[in-house]
Amino acid sequence: MSPVRRSALKRRLDALVATADYGAYRAADPVSFVHAYADPADQEIVGLVAALLAFGQVVSVRRSVARVLDALGPAPSRAAQERPLDALDSALAGFVHRVYRGGDVARMVHAAGALQRTHGSLGARFAMDLGDADGDLREGLQPDLDSDLYVADWKADGTVDAVLDYTDVDGDNDLDEMG
Repeated sequence: MSPVRRSALKRRLDALVATADYGAYRAADPVSFVHAYADPADQEIVGLVAALLAFGQVVSVRRSVARVLDALGPAPSRAAQERPLDALDSALAGFVHRVYRGGDVARMVHAAGALQRTHGSLGARFAMDLGDADGDLREGLQPDLDSDLYVADWKADGTVDAVLDYTDVDGDNDLDEMG
């Protein structure tokens, strides 16, 4: 893209960002549940639950996420890490959201809690699989373009379509090479 087109596109995108009502968008999205928790460990569990259940009608998704979070209590990460699987399963008995049942969600939450206990966070464990070469994958929650490995699922079908390695050769936080 030419510098002139890039500048015009940037101005247009900046104007869209300036007029967006982020509060309204977030309030209707299951991601809003994540923002209700201050503890990053809780945010990880809540985000995982919201992402897992985020298909179907928004009202139904929000109701299902709220039901799971109610069962986990005020500290979802503590529940995930400390409650035995049978207690989580009992707390979610009767839960159904499309293809998921209470036991499915209980096992996922229990496994996520085990990963948090073992690795400190889901992000730390995830970074191990992504090959976060310099440990800055979460920095500012911005895309990390300096020497890390990413797995791409272009068709969102659960199959790895490509493994991409981004490299910032000159350290300016701008992508220089991709392989």
